[in-house]
Amino acid sequence: MVTPSRSALAWVCLMSLLSADISSGQAAGNPETVTDVGTILAPLPAKSSMPFATAMFVQENGIDASAYLELGRQLQLAAPFYLWIGILDFPQDTPTGDLIDSYATSMLRALDIHGFNKSDTRMLYAFGHGSGGFALQDWGIAYVANQTKTKPLPAPLRGVILLGSYLQRRLRSITYPTGVLTLAGDMDGVTRITRIAESYYHLILHPKHGPINFGFPHIVLNGVSHMQFASGPPPPIARELDLKPEQSDHNATIAISSISSDFMALKFAEQLDDGNSASNAPNKPLFRESTKKAKQRLRTMVDGADDVLAPIVESFKAEAFYHLHLPCYDKHSEANCSSRSPWVETAQALMCGLEVHKASVDDHDILWPVNEILPHDYLPEILNSCQQPLHCSLNTTSVAQNVYSKIDAADESLAPIAAQQQEVKFNSRQRCFEHAGIQHVDFNATDGGSLCAFVNAHAYQQAVET
Repeated sequence: MVTPSRSALAWVCLMSLLSADISSGQAAGNPETVTDVGTILAPLPAKSSMPFATAMFVQENGIDASAYLELGRQLQLAAPFYLWIGILDFPQDTPTGDLIDSYATSMLRALDIHGFNKSDTRMLYAFGHGSGGFALQDWGIAYVANQTKTKPLPAPLRGVILLGSYLQRRLRSITYPTGVLTLAGDMDGVTRITRIAESYYHLILHPKHGPINFGFPHIVLNGVSHMQFASGPPPPIARELDLKPEQSDHNATIAISSISSDFMALKFAEQLDDGNSASNAPNKPLFRESTKKAKQRLRTMVDGADDVLAPIVESFKAEAFYHLHLPCYDKHSEANCSSRSPWVETAQALMCGLEVHKASVDDHDILWPVNEILPHDYLPEILNSCQQPLHCSLNTTSVAQNVYSKIDAADESLAPIAAQQQEVKFNSRQRCFEHAGIQHVDFNATDGGSLCAFVNAHAYQQAVET
């Protein structure tokens, strides 16, 4: 994993200052109501003049729904809303796509009974932790599609907040119908930071349908683990995979609630900017000024995430990571496909080892299944020769194929997502020496050792220094 510098994540320290007023209060006193589908936290009476909103939580596999009560209370303190919390509680603590619609519908009905329907401008935000975030995604698409067809009109879904989760690859061909905050921890061993970097590449650096501004921000919390998006004992998978956090549970909860609150406020401000009136909305100029500050805070955090995720993306590019762009193979005319692995080109130069003879190698790699011979049997080649090695520059070709874990196909981040190995057809060092004009080359002397181990060691060192 690429480790960011502490200075690059100074914004995390800023979070403690921004949230000092939040953490100084206690959310005791707002009553809990247990329903057939989960638990409701009533809003704080002191915020009754603010816009009505609900934050609905979908639990991670194996985590009890009560583990999100503390985060819900802190969110009520932080958010500029008269905010209900609805925490769905699925059978065996396992959220599934086939149950989430009925559970969410029942929860919203229960919230209406508790007063959520008393505002004609109420709004809904959906939170999903880990696999709960995966289960939430299809529901969000269907909910937005149906929210104008249902009578009475339900609360509009203003945003989705993914906690240690991400929009899955299967949804990459569409524009998600509402804003999505991807909130990750760099010590999350369940939802790996590398998978967050892949999401960042597609949604932030190269959005499929044009610029998206703050529609899909990606934020990384320094020192936060997967279990710090909840509380209590971890499920078996988190015990096995999660990393030891470097932030206290309390500080992590404060940061998560504050960032989520800023995102929620920003999504509500967009509603005001769209010209929608709200009978219970706060003074619009005052609210816009408040959300301007929220946007500034989010920008600082997004910039900090750039520092963490961008080096990982560069490593993906060097590999020719298939989940950034599929390999071209013979379809070089197709847009957005990868034709070569820049790292393999570097590795071919290492294999040749000509730098000690003051010679160089310019390799052109091609991605192709290395075991296929039809319709082409691509082999590595050396395209020129020199009379002597001094200042010789060899033009070479190599052939590479990336091999990925079968577990990765599920897109649940439970295995490393980078290539398990790169299968490569290289030119031997003996051939490089001979084409560089070096005489009487003994293959056993040049290639008899473990050159692959030498190249792998170089790859490891480059990753450490990135």
